[in-house]
Amino acid sequence: MKLLCISNGHGEDVIAWRILASLRQLDSTLSLSALPIAGAGNTYASADIPIIGPTQVMPSGGFLNRDPQQLGRDLQQGLLALTRSQLCAIKAWASAANGDGALLAVGDIVPLLFAYLSGLPYAFIGTAKSDYWLRDERGKLPPQTRWDNLAGWSGSVYLPWERWLMSRQRCRAVFVRDALTAQQLQRLGIAAQFAGNPMMDGLSPTGKLNDFLATISAAAPNPAATLASGDPNPATPPIKPPPKPSIKPPVKPLATYPKALSSLSPPPASAADRAKATALYVTSKKGDRAAHDCADTWLS
Repeated sequence: MKLLCISNGHGEDVIAWRILASLRQLDSTLSLSALPIAGAGNTYASADIPIIGPTQVMPSGGFLNRDPQQLGRDLQQGLLALTRSQLCAIKAWASAANGDGALLAVGDIVPLLFAYLSGLPYAFIGTAKSDYWLRDERGKLPPQTRWDNLAGWSGSVYLPWERWLMSRQRCRAVFVRDALTAQQLQRLGIAAQFAGNPMMDGLSPTGKLNDFLATISAAAPNPAATLASGDPNPATPPIKPPPKPSIKPPVKPLATYPKALSSLSPPPASAADRAKATALYVTSKKGDRAAHDCADTWLS
């Protein structure tokens, strides 16, 4: 059997290569080919997987949805001509397969559409989207921007035209990157499956994370152990409550006392007495006319 893998990005190329390597181990008679529609396809070349059509590195690197200006640059570099040539290569490969070929689309709607246009049976591995963008296990996530209100308007992160391509009879399998996305597509009539995350399953554990966590755990104090041991000098000093603020009684203006000047010595007075009289004079201007006149007389 012949299998053509179509992918549209450097990360998608790596994911596809890992899947093709596993398929080659399961069936050594499988004839593998590839068509990277974004980038040069160096991953396939290094794995000795033949590339059936033209490739070209575009300014956008395949991320056309991030910046509309990138689309203009890609068009200037011949995106339309490249796409037409790649579609022709797919058609030619499908014709040469003589009914013994199938396609594997890895990425988003672009390779999925190319696989559909081949006229042959195909499978789709969706790596670009997840329903976790819209909801979690508890329900829909609150919108952060006004555009978030429009997200998921069709019931899934995958749009109706994408689901239409997944629901065709020639689409033999749909794999998505998490169980939540698969469940949501299943509710909408798409026989999607979650068989693991190809972006994570190929990683090999090194143990460095466990070592790092163990180092942090050993360095962190254990309050429960400190209290149980009764250590009078724990590594972390106890948290002291903040000091209570001192509350002072409000100071009444001198002008509120009718005999405020009775404690002052008669003129000539000391500097301290004159300061008190001045304060009384200034304060009494706000309301106590009798005290104001009294202070005014004393100061004159």
